[in-house]
Amino acid sequence: MACPMSLRTLLEGWCEEVPELVISGLALDSRRVGRGEAFVAVAGARTHGMAFARQAEARGAAIVIHDGLAAVPAAGLPSGIPTIAVPGLGGRLSSLGARFYHNPSEQLIVAGVTGTNGKTSTAHYIAQAWQRNDGDAGLIGTVGYGRLGALNTANMTTPDPITLQGMLAGCIDQGVEKVAMEVSSHALDQGRCDDVAFDAAVFTNL
Repeated sequence: MACPMSLRTLLEGWCEEVPELVISGLALDSRRVGRGEAFVAVAGARTHGMAFARQAEARGAAIVIHDGLAAVPAAGLPSGIPTIAVPGLGGRLSSLGARFYHNPSEQLIVAGVTGTNGKTSTAHYIAQAWQRNDGDAGLIGTVGYGRLGALNTANMTTPDPITLQGMLAGCIDQGVEKVAMEVSSHALDQGRCDDVAFDAAVFTNL
């Protein structure tokens, strides 16, 4: 589901004077930027992503998309890659990811599982039930993400909003039609799931 996209298409309606550029991906983590991708730099709890712009550039970033809340390095970026400020970008990360990956949750049946305890087990039970009744089902959570039985390693319960949209798109690529997803309260507070079209919500406290 991920394919190169025009930056103007991606940022339509959000800002003016967008460079004519096609990007191959998005990354909030400078350590995970690939060649030709856009590095997304926003204010974090402790520092601003712009502090890692040079690292992203060294990994092949084609552009830095930022929220305008931190100065671009005074000497610019060594190779002269462009930067573009998008007002309110911090609150649009889920939308940004959904745009790039063509709104994957709208092509899936997604059940979100939240609560204090039991999220991992409950999400797994839902995915297993779907697997038995309907074939390939997917899971996103603490134990991994992707098609049940072929899960990839996960780094956190609910990933950042851009990575999450990529995971949902990856499920589609694997032939999955239904996904059970753990949703932490922290992720809800941070808006990581704002542009996920949930079909069902499950609250658990096992």
